[in-house]
Amino acid sequence: MGFVCRGVFSFSLYRFSIFSSLFLLRSIELVRISWDCYFLGGFMILLFFFLLDLWMRCWLLKR
Repeated sequence: MGFVCRGVFSFSLYRFSIFSSLFLLRSIELVRISWDCYFLGGFMILLFFFLLDLWMRCWLLKR
């Protein structure tokens, strides 16, 4: 059961990260910053949530 909860949690976390990165990219597009910042911002957000998910998994496994 805990494995299923972790899977649903990580899936919702990835879905949230995708939506938040799309929202950030949309707002950056409105400000019209260069394409480098455009991709770098989305990549940094996805990387942050990926590392957060890994940390949560390790923390849940240790408990």
